[in-house]
Amino acid sequence: MAEHQKTPVGLELVILYKTVKGLLEAVVAILLAFGAGLGLARHIQFFIAVWASHLTREWSIQLAEHLFNASTTPHLKLAALALAFDGAFTSFEGWALERKKRWAPWLVVIATSCLIPFEIGALIQRLSVVRTVMLFVNVLVVAYLVWRLWYEHELRRSGR
Repeated sequence: MAEHQKTPVGLELVILYKTVKGLLEAVVAILLAFGAGLGLARHIQFFIAVWASHLTREWSIQLAEHLFNASTTPHLKLAALALAFDGAFTSFEGWALERKKRWAPWLVVIATSCLIPFEIGALIQRLSVVRTVMLFVNVLVVAYLVWRLWYEHELRRSGR
């Protein structure tokens, strides 16, 4: 009988991250989709208008204007759809890693690496703590998985 190998802690953390992120995105997508259908956009725009009336700095006024313009029903539906797709794919990545599919680390590395330039661009456009943390986490995930792939390759090559 084959000996069951324990999943490395780093890989468990990546699986947990992908699973939690995927589930949170699915929940927010559902809430946005239902909210868009129930007129949430009007309420968001009202809140932003009230909030904006108290702003004094130019950057915060511009931010409120952008948020107001983006808070339409079609934008909320589009955001819900994008979050649903990303949540499903992220959950799939976590599932594949958890099931120890041989191709799973490659899938995560390729998918996550492709998004890093866009995350950097978004961060350059508007610096935010959340964007910075997400970029850091995604770079860390890619670096860790590439290291794991290299390490496992070296183990197989050396015959251990």
